[in-house]
This record gives sequence, C-alpha cells and structure tokens, in this order.
Amino acid sequence: MDALLGMVPWGLIGLLCGVLSSLLLKTQRLGMDAGHSELRVLTWRIRRLFGLGPQDTELQELVNSFEASVLQINHMRDRANAVGVLICKGLSLDIYSINDNALNILAPERGEDSDEYSAGEVRKLFAEKLPKNVTDLIPMGHRYDHTRYVERVQHNRTFPSSLMHPLRSVEVLLFDGSVSLCNISIGVLTKERDIVDRDCYFYAMLCPVEKTANAQSEEEKVSEAWLKVASMMYGRNVVDSVVAGNVPPPEEYEEATVLMLDIVNYTVTCASRPPSEVAKWMCGVHQIVDDMLQKYHIRKLETRGDSCFCVSGTGYVPNDLSATQMSRMTQFATQANRLLGEEWNTQIRVGIATGRVTVAYIGTHQFAPLVCAYGGTCDLAAKLETQGCPGLIRLSPRAALRLCDERVGWSSSNILNSTCDMQNPDDVPAVWFDGVQDCFVQKQGPQRDLGAS
Repeated sequence: MDALLGMVPWGLIGLLCGVLSSLLLKTQRLGMDAGHSELRVLTWRIRRLFGLGPQDTELQELVNSFEASVLQINHMRDRANAVGVLICKGLSLDIYSINDNALNILAPERGEDSDEYSAGEVRKLFAEKLPKNVTDLIPMGHRYDHTRYVERVQHNRTFPSSLMHPLRSVEVLLFDGSVSLCNISIGVLTKERDIVDRDCYFYAMLCPVEKTANAQSEEEKVSEAWLKVASMMYGRNVVDSVVAGNVPPPEEYEEATVLMLDIVNYTVTCASRPPSEVAKWMCGVHQIVDDMLQKYHIRKLETRGDSCFCVSGTGYVPNDLSATQMSRMTQFATQANRLLGEEWNTQIRVGIATGRVTVAYIGTHQFAPLVCAYGGTCDLAAKLETQGCPGLIRLSPRAALRLCDERVGWSSSNILNSTCDMQNPDDVPAVWFDGVQDCFVQKQGPQRDLGAS
C-alpha cells in the first residue's frame, strides 16, 4: 500500500481537490440562491471534467426550462402561440426537439371558418412530415447558402456576425410545400460546450411575420401596379378589358387632334455616340415628353425610337376635354420644345392635324395589345412633321381654325397661310404657329433659339 501511495502524483490530486472544492462551494451557493439554470451548467462542467457526456435527463431539463421561459414571455406579450422553439444537435443540425408552437407555424393554414390546431394535433396529423433536420425547413433555393454558413461556423468555431442578430423575414418551408416568412433568432443552448462539439445543442426561435390589415400579397401589388400602368397606356374606358386579356374594339372619333413629334438630327447623333449614351439621351427625352403629356392631359398612342405619336379630344385621359384639344396640344409642343432644349440640347419638329381618327387595338403574342391610329388625319400630321421647322409648330388648316375657335377673341383672320415654302409638289398646305409668341407667323423663317422665353 505504501508503495502504491508513493506512486500517486500528489500534486495532481491536490489540484483536483482544489477544483472540486471550488465547484462544490459554488454549487452550494447557487442552490441557496435558486439559480437553477446556472446550477445545471455547473453540474455539466463537473461532468465534463471527468469526461462524462450530458445525461438525457439533464438536457431535457435544460430544454424544458428554455421552452418554459419562451412560453412565459409569450404570455406576458399576450401571444401564447406567437413563438415556436426548435432544438437541434451538433453542426449536423439534427432536430432534437420541436415544440407545438413551432409545429403550428409549419402547418398549413386552415380555412377562415375552422378552429386553430389544438395542442398536439399537428404532431399527430403530420407525423410523417415532421422535420428531422433543419435542412428540411429550408427552401431548395437557399440550401446552398445554408451549407456555406455551417462550413464557416465549423471553420471559425463561432457564429458569423450576421447570425448574431434576429433574422427578419426568412423563408421557411411548410409541411404542404409552400413557403412562409418568419423572424428567427438562433443561438447556442449549451454554452459551456465547444460549438463544433457533436454534443453541442443549438436553439432557434421562430415567429411568423404577421400580415396587417393593410398588407398585400405580391400578386395583389402586381395586379394593382399593372392596372395603374394599363390605365396610363390605354385609358380608363378600356383598361378593364385589357387587364382581362381581351382586345378592345376600335374607337371612332369624328374630330380629334393628332400630333407627331420627331427629334432633329437623331440619326446623325446616334452615329456619333455610343449606344449607352443614346439610350440615356432617349430616356431623358421621353421622360420629359411623358411628363408634359400628363400635364396637358394628352393621350400617347405610340413611341417609336425618336418619335412620339399622341392624340387629344378622345376623352380617354382624365380632363382630356374636346373643347380644349388644340390649345393643349400647342401648349404641350411649346413646353416640350423648351425643356428638351434646356436640359438635353435637343430640337424637335412638330406636326399637328385635326380631323377624323380611328384608334385600333392589335392583338399580339405579347402581354398586351398594341395601340395604333389610322386615317388621313394621322397621315397628314406625319407629313406636317416631316416638313416642319425646329422652334415652330406646323398645323393643318383645319387644326389652325380649331385653335382659333378655342381661343377667346380669335378668328380666322389671325391665320396667315404659309404657302410660300411649298417648293415641292408633295408639300401640303399648312400654317406656322409660334408657341413662344403665341401667334401665327407668315413664313418659316430662321431656326429659333430654343432657350428663348
């Protein structure tokens, strides 16, 4: 016996006794203070000191205590079923425990007239679909990212900083294969263990993202956005038909005003600039044109490259009154001409004609029908634009008479026929109008300074 005692490393025994006595004193103190969770952690550390793993009863007590704390918080918030708890083991993330609240979140919603799931009902109804691993709750499109996160945790032996805070609106896979949004908070349950230990346990608290009374589904938002766009493109009278996927019937107008607008030197400019610059230029130009169309309540029919084709007097745009169709057209052309010159150093030619117009809808394989206008009035507006002059507006005689009828105190005597520039047989009779000076002019004259006011 003496020989055996002589072989014992007394220094090591003394060290162990010192550690044990310290731990026992702390255990006694924790027991007196009723610090039960700390006491369990301390007990676990004592077991690790001697190489013993966690006992199932101890782990279950820890899980129960954690779930009870969450449930107590829910009750304090008057939301008993708001937060679900999931416990998983090791970085393989095999699910050790999942409470009824979490299962209720993962179960498909019942009808409005049906009661909510009772306690334990989901576990029975969906026994074959209960998740066995955290991966079972992750949509396929996010599983690769999930795997990368787990690899980072294993390499760094700690959670990434992005996972240290609650995760908002995370997609979670439900039992029926659909996806729901949840706010999730994750962490380490067994904090005394190394995070890469296979006996380390993690928790996840799930809280479904609630839909408020004003919340809309993505489909509803898209539907409303498409309805708004369709109203702007086609007008309020046929928008319901277009949204429903139908092709509206043609529209006939005995007297409407058509305007054709074209960019001066567009082809030359495109040849000297990169395509990206041309695209930026045209986006800016058409943004100004669209803003002015909206301001003066004019219906745009078509945008083709550098050209814009629009009509007024159809009543399809709010406040598009027939009685002011020509006045608003000339105001639109004048302001668009000024702004394009100031902001984009761009000149335009404008031709306007008044008369009978047919607006037709052409069904295509695209998502919506094309809108086109036909008739001699449209052809005349196009010819007037081709023969136009930057800074002035070229009107058909009927359009000029219409403008005089709309203006108080004006008469046909205000019109001066500008036939002196008809040098080609294809030229059409027309009247020149100066929008800046707000009057008819005798002849074309020199090109104007676009910045003049």
